[in-house]
Amino acid sequence: MSQATVVREKTAVVSGRVEESRKHRVDMVFEGAGTSGSEQIRLMYEYVDRTGEVPNYEELADQARRAAAAREVLALTEGWYAPELVDKDAKELQVERAASYV
Repeated sequence: MSQATVVREKTAVVSGRVEESRKHRVDMVFEGAGTSGSEQIRLMYEYVDRTGEVPNYEELADQARRAAAAREVLALTEGWYAPELVDKDAKELQVERAASYV
């Protein structure tokens, strides 16, 4: 039986400067989410390496807000049903209604 050898690439330190109060606030958010600043920086580097693009955080936040609003509307209209429509048509209409709110 052969043994596999795991080769780990050397790591490099990446640093940046932010206001101390901002770091504290953001560290609290990361802690609440079960992550850390170091982990988030590593994930961002992996994303850029994988996609070749810099994340557009404003666009991502906007997409998240729209998705949350659509989920909220869908939850509010979950019991809505028009008997003259088949289930598929009713669900599509429900999604269209939700999209019109965002």
